[in-house]
Amino acid sequence: MKVMIEPWTPFHESLCWMLADAYYTRRGLDAWRDGEVPHDATTNFGMATQHARLLVEHLVAHAPARGELWILEVGSGSGAFAANLLRALASEVGEAGRDILARLRYVMSDYARKSVEEAAATNALRGHVAAGRVIPALLDLRLGGPPRGLDGAPIAARFDAVYANYVCCVIPQRSIQRRGDTWHEQLVQIVADLAPDHPAAEDPIAAIFADPTRAHLLQSLELQLAWRERDLAELVGGAVHQRIVEHLLVDLEEATLGYPLGFVDFLLGLAERLRPHAIVSVMDYGKVEKAELAGLVDRRPEIYGNSIAHETPFCAFDAFGDVAGWGVLRTHDRLRSVQTAVLAPGGGVVERLREGFERHHVATHLGDDLIDFYEAGCRSATDGDHERAVRNFRRCVELDPHSAEYRFRLAEAAIDGGHYKLAVAAAGVGMALDDGEDHDFEFVLGRAFCLDDDFSEAIAWYERSLQRDEHWVTLTNLATLYEHDGRFDDARRGYLRALELKPDYEKARRRLANLGSRIH
Repeated sequence: MKVMIEPWTPFHESLCWMLADAYYTRRGLDAWRDGEVPHDATTNFGMATQHARLLVEHLVAHAPARGELWILEVGSGSGAFAANLLRALASEVGEAGRDILARLRYVMSDYARKSVEEAAATNALRGHVAAGRVIPALLDLRLGGPPRGLDGAPIAARFDAVYANYVCCVIPQRSIQRRGDTWHEQLVQIVADLAPDHPAAEDPIAAIFADPTRAHLLQSLELQLAWRERDLAELVGGAVHQRIVEHLLVDLEEATLGYPLGFVDFLLGLAERLRPHAIVSVMDYGKVEKAELAGLVDRRPEIYGNSIAHETPFCAFDAFGDVAGWGVLRTHDRLRSVQTAVLAPGGGVVERLREGFERHHVATHLGDDLIDFYEAGCRSATDGDHERAVRNFRRCVELDPHSAEYRFRLAEAAIDGGHYKLAVAAAGVGMALDDGEDHDFEFVLGRAFCLDDDFSEAIAWYERSLQRDEHWVTLTNLATLYEHDGRFDDARRGYLRALELKPDYEKARRRLANLGSRIH
């Protein structure tokens, strides 16, 4: 039966956003680690290097030569951008970058305390936190006000730079249509299809919020969309917003716009917390030019985990700059994985900043290159083209030699392609970078040494892998090597334990049967 979860409601007020808040609050870094929410396009080392180079050029030219420099990151998520930006300052921008790093106070903020605390505790950031260089903080940009430390105390600094990556797309937007002289807003009605005896049928909202991290929860709900006519001033809630929307859509008779009202309010409120030379950098996915807004279409959100996102209209920043008096630089290439805008209050886009933006964000593609090589490597590995996978992952390693993930993928592809020495070398370096947190390099080394006929080394690495994770594949591989060494009792125990963990694992079942026939 159909159960009403939410009646017709303006989309920006929907409980979808409350569900997203609850999801991030409970999920923490696992939302990004498990691949539920994309982030690498804006946080990878190549993209961070592009930003570091522009930042250093700008601060060297305009910031005081001495004293602290303050950066604010909003929506810091996994903490990967902070870690990569600091690493790029240390290694990719020469002495000037290291000088900026030594003077830096980096406020890493998010609205979800769990995410901030877990990011601050990662290997890449905890040293910076201990040194006072990175300050974990809480900030919900929808509410205004300054960032606050985890102790609740406001951070009253004035900032030299602000970064907002994949933020504009994940806070509520006003879904607007212009139809000639009239304006309309998008509504949503949420319905669930439940059996009459389903536990959630009696109180579906309580059931939803009882476990907001449940897999595919938001996708299981039916989002029905409609439009209703509204006065534009009432719809966007203020004269400044009305002028921005009208200025943006002045030449379009029919248009559909996701207006980032909350993000624009954040920018306007942020101005008083910025130093005169400050810049605000925005990276996100979305529409590039105003012509892409033409026409009447329903705006359906993207669903990641149990969160939602709408594409960002980067062309709206042009209208915002004209109305609010901010300088705006941005990319215009629709083929980029993400778009970048650099905003400066008071029209502060000087020619040197424009030249730097062209050099580091228009003519340079380090971030996109990493994304493209990585995706190509994964696709080649899936297709069985292991030589090509090795080449692509090796290129990733060249672009970011400090990434454990790229070394892990390279090692796996090298094993599948029969390049065992390369796999051992990649895994050995990767394990040192990874510090034993995320990737089972021990298992990879066990495979590489086994296939290279170094069984004693393979046994040692598989045994170490089992200390990390008692997995049925590792148990079976190790038991096979025990069997080869004549350690039949150890082999039997390994196969039996593998079948306890996964009773339908055919390889362990077959090896155990063969072992029995050999020793009886």
